[in-house]
Amino acid sequence: MSFKIKKFNIESKWKEAIISKLNCVDSDSIVVPGGKTPLFLYKEYFSKKLSNILIPSDDRLTEDITKSNYNFIKSYSKTRVIKLCEFPVSDYKDVNLNKISDSILSCQPPNIGLLGLGDDGHFASIFPNSITIKEDSNGVVRIIYSENSDQKYRVTLTENFIKSIQELLFIVKGQSKFKIINKIKENLSSIKHLPIGKLIQSYDGKLNIMYCVND
Repeated sequence: MSFKIKKFNIESKWKEAIISKLNCVDSDSIVVPGGKTPLFLYKEYFSKKLSNILIPSDDRLTEDITKSNYNFIKSYSKTRVIKLCEFPVSDYKDVNLNKISDSILSCQPPNIGLLGLGDDGHFASIFPNSITIKEDSNGVVRIIYSENSDQKYRVTLTENFIKSIQELLFIVKGQSKFKIINKIKENLSSIKHLPIGKLIQSYDGKLNIMYCVND
C-alpha cells in the first residue's frame, strides 16, 4: 500500500491540492462524503462537472430528506447522485439494499474514493462498535446501528467495497482532527482497533490524507 499524509496550514492551498488531485483522475464515478468539509467541492467543482456520477459514502435513514447526505450533495451539484435509500425512511426494514447495490454496480467502478474522517477514527458510517443490521448480497452496502451517531440507523458503503477502490483520498479539516491524524502518523498501532486503523492495515491501494489544520 502507498500511504501519505499531507498537512496544510492554509485552507485555500488545501482546497487547491484536492481539486488538482481530482483533475488528474479519470473516473466515471466517484465516492464522496457528506458533511460540511467537502462543501467547497460541491459548490466549486462538482457544480461545474456533469461527467461524473457521485456515490455518497453513507447516509442517514431518515424521514426528512433535507437531513440526508443525498439532498445536501444534490442541492449544490449538477452531477448525478446515487441514492443509498428511498426517502422518506420510517423503518430500516423497508430499505432494499440489493436494489441500491445493483444501482451502484451498474456504474463504472470508481477509480477514486473521497472520504471524511471523524475524530473517533470513523469513516463513511463505519463507526467504532457499530452493529451491522443487514447487508446486501454483493457486500456493497449495509445498514448499521450506532449509539455514537446523531442518526442511530444509517446506510453505508462496506469496508470491502471501499477497499476495492484503487485510490482513497481522505479530506480532513480542523483542530478537532489533530489528535487522530497525529496518531495515524506517529503511532498507528495505538489505533489499530479503530475503523481507520483497520483500513490502513488491510488496504492494498493508494491512500492519501490531506489535512488542513485550521478550521
